[in-house]
Formats: sequence, C-alpha cells, structure tokens
Amino acid sequence: MRSHNQSKNSERRRKNSLVKRRLRRLFIENLESRELLASDISINSAADLTQYYNASTNSYLIGGDDTTSITIGDGIVIDTSSTTGQAGNIEIEAKRIAIGENVQILANGFVDTSIGDELDGLITLKAENVLKGFNFAGVGQLENLIRIFEDQSSSITIGASTILDGGAISLETVSGNEMVGDFWASQLHAVSKVFLEYMKMPDLLAVPVSVQVWKPQASITIGEGASLSSSAEVSLQAKAEANAFGKAVWNSISHTTGGSSIGFAFGNFFNEAKATIDVYADASLKAEEDIEISTSVDNVTELEVASIKNFGITQTDPKASSFAWGSTQVKTVSTISLEEGSVVAASNGNVTIEAEAVDENAVSTKATAYRDGFMSIGGAFSYTNATVTVDVNGTVRSGLATPALETYDAQIFNPAFVVDFETNSLLFDDPIEYTTGAKLYFDTPDGSTIPGLVPGSIYYAITNASNKNSLQLATTSENALNGIAIAFGSGYPTLLVNDLELPIVVIDSTYANAILFSYDNVAPGTTETPIFTDGMQVNFVPVAGQFLGCNDANGNLIGALKAGAYQVALIPSPQPDLFPTAIQLVDVNGLMGAAGNTVYLNTNSQFLADGIAYQIASMNLETSEISLNFAIQTPAEDAPTALPTPPLQTPTQSVPFTNGQAIVFNN
Repeated sequence: MRSHNQSKNSERRRKNSLVKRRLRRLFIENLESRELLASDISINSAADLTQYYNASTNSYLIGGDDTTSITIGDGIVIDTSSTTGQAGNIEIEAKRIAIGENVQILANGFVDTSIGDELDGLITLKAENVLKGFNFAGVGQLENLIRIFEDQSSSITIGASTILDGGAISLETVSGNEMVGDFWASQLHAVSKVFLEYMKMPDLLAVPVSVQVWKPQASITIGEGASLSSSAEVSLQAKAEANAFGKAVWNSISHTTGGSSIGFAFGNFFNEAKATIDVYADASLKAEEDIEISTSVDNVTELEVASIKNFGITQTDPKASSFAWGSTQVKTVSTISLEEGSVVAASNGNVTIEAEAVDENAVSTKATAYRDGFMSIGGAFSYTNATVTVDVNGTVRSGLATPALETYDAQIFNPAFVVDFETNSLLFDDPIEYTTGAKLYFDTPDGSTIPGLVPGSIYYAITNASNKNSLQLATTSENALNGIAIAFGSGYPTLLVNDLELPIVVIDSTYANAILFSYDNVAPGTTETPIFTDGMQVNFVPVAGQFLGCNDANGNLIGALKAGAYQVALIPSPQPDLFPTAIQLVDVNGLMGAAGNTVYLNTNSQFLADGIAYQIASMNLETSEISLNFAIQTPAEDAPTALPTPPLQTPTQSVPFTNGQAIVFNN
C-alpha cells in the first residue's frame, strides 16, 4: 500500500513538473511575442528617416500607438521647411521619446505678407502609456499583475542644445491606467452590493488576497540650452493617472475556504503617480501666442477587506477565528521646475504654468466570527502624501501681462454726449488716465445707463494710443488685453430740436410721464436762449433695440412711439438736482391716437408671442423670476403727474403662455 502511494505521488510530481514546464514555456513565448509586438525605433542617420517621410505632404510621421520607444541620435536634422508655401507637419509618437543633443526639428514655412501669417508646420511629440481597464475587483487585480512587470512610464526628453522651430509645438506625456465603462461598473457595484446584503452572503467573486501596485510616471525634460520656438503656441502637458479598485474577501461558504476554522483577508494597495516637467538652465520656450506648461495627477485607491466566519448558512465552528488587514498608500507628485537661466516668453499671448493633483484614499476592513466564534481581529492602515509645486527660477514674460492694480479718480460723465456707438467708445473732453486692463466700476445714480452695460458691474479698460480721450470697455481683463470691446448697440432714440440732436437717456414713465435731461434748458453757446419752449415742435427718431412705447389713457400699451413731429410741454422736474429739465410730448398729428392728447410714455420691456406684446412688470434677480402682473400705483405726493388720476391706471393683460412656448424678449 505504501509503495502504491509512493508511485501515485511520483506520478503526480511528474505531471506537476510537466505542467510547470509548459506554463514556463508559455510564459516565455508570451514575453517573446510581446517583445516582437513592442517596437523600438532608433534614428541615427538621415537614411534612417526616409521610411517615415511622406513626400506628397512633405511631412514626417515617426512611430505610433504600438511603438515602445523612439530614440533620435545626436545631430540629426528633421526638416519640412518650405520657402514657397506651407511647411509640412512633424509627428513623433511612442511610449517614450528621447531626442539627443544638437538635434534640429524644423517646420518653417513661407511668410505670406498678404495675410500676415507664417505658413509653418505643426511639431507634435506625444508619449502615451495607458492601460485601459475595467473597474471590477477581479479584473483589476489581473490587469495589475500584467502591468506590474511593465514599465509604466511615459517620457519625452529633449537633449541639450536641440532646436524645435515651427508652428504650434505640442509635447504631451500621458501614463497610467484608465477606467473604461466606469459608469456601468459603478451601477453594477451598487446593485450587487444590495443583492449580496439581501442574500446575507459575502462577495463570491472576490479572493481573500488582493495586492495592487500602480506606478505611472509622465515626464517632460527640456535639456540645457534647448530651444522651442513657435510662430503660434507652445504646449507642454504631463498627465499621470492611477486607479486601484478592489476587494479581498474570505468567502466562508465556498468549497476552498468554507471548511477551515480560520478565515483571513489581506489587501495592500500602493499607488505612486508622478507628473513632472523640468526645464533646464539656458533652455528657452518662445511663442508668438500662448504658452502652457502644466502637470496633472489623478490618484485614487479604494480597498475593501472582509473576513467572515460562521456565516448563517454554514456549519457553526466554535473555534472559528477571523482576521482582516487592509493597507493603502497613495503618493502623488505633480511638479514643474524652471531652472535659473531658462526663459519662457509669449510675445503676444499669455503664459500659464500650473501644477495640479487630485488624490483619494479609502480603505475599509471587517473581521467577523459569528455564532460563538473564537476570535476576530481586524485592522487598517492608510497613508497619503502629495507634493504639488511650481518652482520658477528662470524668466517668464507675457505680452499680455495684466497691469498692476491702480487707483483712479472717478470719471463722471453724461452718456448722452459721451457714447460713440459707431466705435463702441466713450469719447471724453480730456485725456483719460486709465491703462488697458484697468478694473473699472460702472454705476449710474439716476437710473440711466448705456446699452450693453449693467449698472453696479465691473468692466475693464481698453485705451486708444492714437486718441487719449477714447475709452472702450471689456467684460474681462483678458478680453481687454486682447482688444475685445463690448458692443453698445445701435444708439439712443433722439429728439431733433432745431439744429440739435438730443439723445433720450432717462424717462420717468411712472409719475412725471416725462423725458428728463441732466442739463439746464439753455442752448449750447448761449446764456439765455432756451432749448425747449412750450408748444415748440420736435421730431422723435426711434432706434432699433431701444423700445419706447405709448399707452392709452387706461395704461394699456398701444405700441411703439412712432417717428415724427410732436409738441413740447415743459413741466417742473421731479428731480431738479439730477435733471434740471423735464418735458412731456403732445401728439399734434394724431400719430398715436387723437391729436392734441398727451403722449403717455411706456418703457416696459416685453415678451413678444404671436405678434402680441406682453409687458414685464418686474424682475427678481435673486430668484430669476419675472412678473407680468402690475401693482396698482398711487401718485407721489411731491411729484407732478399727468397720468390719469385717481388712481394711476395700470396695464391689464391676460398672459396665455404655456411651458415650452417660444417667446421673444424686447428690451
């Protein structure tokens, strides 16, 4: 019997040995096949470049998604320049790119003076080493076992004194493991968690031990004395992403673990994600437009460890012991370093240098021995460390540098005589002190405003070197520096009074029913001759985008005030300190009804639907609500009124709007 057992054991060992040899051979063959698939490109002479050149487009495409590394030897010249037209593009792509010293990568095109552009080609270097995986515990563990034996880095290295010169220049490195279908995985996790809880069973798909190590590194290095020169923009971006998701669960009801008195679960996740950009001494990055240098890291671990013995549907064991331990470590590095002597200069653009990182670290453990178990011990350890720095010891210049904050005296003006709608400018009598990009606060004490501007808001100055009296405004500092001004619209409605063209800026349609003017009723250049006299005729000229309406005696809107002749009626001003002059209009030709009637002015904004105007009564900016219901008003005690009294009439309107109906806003 013993001899028979020995024979069986010998046969088992022989079979095991064969299995091991076959597995070893398969593993070696797999590695060899991977090495064949993973290509390395070395360029050490002009002849080596010929296979990557496309004569029809005068361009180079070196490498691709399946290229492991590209090495360009010292002194190599890659040139797609053209003296007569568009230069060709140069693209280099692999997981790791190393460019030697004194290399020249040139894509300079013809300078087209008719359009003021250089027809330069693009220079693109991309190093991407990303594993696209699935957020499932078992799958993630298998993916990591494959990844752990690979180089997880992506890098671009520019050697000393190397030159890149052309159009837009882009250097990008990306490394890590990216979750594919993460949304659907999260839904499945949520459903399975509820189901397993309801069934009172642990996760049947998880194994008791889970170990993951993710170490992505994305780096860009610009060597000493290297030069990147672009007629457009320069972009350097390094991105690293590490995602460790998984579970370690002792399944007490499975055949492999259910029979043991001891249950244990162990999990250990280690993430070290780095994104770095280093610009060495005397290196230069120059562009006509913007320059961006950025690093970003996303680093996430989520580990769940559970060991459960004496589960409800298994046989009770009074000696049952349960142990669980979970450990996670998250290390994050996102850094940019510009050494002393380096230069980053954007002639006509912004320079952005930004390092950012996001990390999450979560671990939970549970050790349980139900129903008279002997012992349960659980513990967890979590460590997080992040280094995010930008060290600029070189020189950074931007042609669009925001000017320092300055304090200016208040500029008080009458918009009726300052706004130039043709140039979207404010034209003052004297030179202004502002500099382009200066932060300005705009407000109006009397309720008047300039089309396109909102009282109580911040705007930014755009000055005119050829006209010191001219000022334009922008919505942002960047727009101001780029010369993007606010459009004021087509203008103000006006009154033609003899030889004067008087813009209508302020109207009191509530109490005085009057057009108000912020100057005395004295004609320019005289001391006594009035602008307006009772009964004189003036002509009203409307303008698109500036609605001025007319009501009937009951306060209901008749329509827009028609262009033409009206008669002036001088009245006392309701606010003489701000508006010394106030007039009403009389309809002498029956343009808005019966001749001889006072024109009741209407300045309410409207919604137009199916040709019908619905007046807006009020707006609540806090709740973003608009009311079309007018409150019944009462006359002001000290203010003159020509509106029908008592009481003041208010519009009555039925508003049959429905949800989703298209309506047009009229200001």
